[in-house]
Amino acid sequence: AKAGQQVITDQANTSAFKFMSFVSNSVEAGNIIRVAQTAVVTFTTTSDGDLKNIIGDSNLDAATERVMAYKMRDYEWKSQPGMVFHGPIAQESYAVTKDPMLVTPGKGATPWGINMSGYIPDLIMTVQKLRAEINELRNLI
Repeated sequence: AKAGQQVITDQANTSAFKFMSFVSNSVEAGNIIRVAQTAVVTFTTTSDGDLKNIIGDSNLDAATERVMAYKMRDYEWKSQPGMVFHGPIAQESYAVTKDPMLVTPGKGATPWGINMSGYIPDLIMTVQKLRAEINELRNLI
């Protein structure tokens, strides 16, 4: 391990070893688990319907508008010049949505953060909307 790095090891080679659980009000909010006895690790967020009050279907048009408004950039980290990366800039995504599940504003020495998995619901809804539009166009042919 490198200095400042914490390593959690499954020395018993346990199937579905839980490296970490995140708990809020006695309910697991997520976890990091090893899949069976493989080298695959999953990061799971609780999404149990029993813990939710469904208030309606999501707005596919609004999701598509957000997806189209998010800017994807080519960039280099200032600490790694010459290495090109692709993706969003937290401050630009925050201008599109103030959703705390997606963007965490920086404070003082803490840099801005972005939860890349937060884009997935909007991407799924956009694909659903586009598929419906394709089917409508097919019916016109």
